[in-house]
Parts: sequence; structure tokens; C-alpha cells
Amino acid sequence: MSTVKISHPVGVGQINKMQDVKTVQSLLNSNKVITNASNSLVIDGFMGGGNHCQN
Repeated sequence: MSTVKISHPVGVGQINKMQDVKTVQSLLNSNKVITNASNSLVIDGFMGGGNHCQN
């Protein structure tokens, strides 16, 4: 298993640098307990819900 690092926190009230958000989105998509083909996140670097989720 490799280590993945982000430069700043990601989430509500955080800096949410685009590359960090993309990294977290990718990691969440790779965790099949959290996401699957029907609810995977669009890796776009934007933090938020609604239209940022791929259906």
C-alpha cells in the first residue's frame, strides 16, 4: 500500500485546494465500501454535493 499525501485539509470550512479535493475524491471512489458504480464521485476538484456526484 502506498502513502498518499494532501497539502491542506479538505471539507466544509477548509481550504479545499483543487488537487487535494481531487485526491480525496479519487481515494473515496477507490473504497468500494463507500462508493460503487452507481454513486461514484466525479473527480473534478470541487467540494460539495448535489450536481457534483456522478449518477
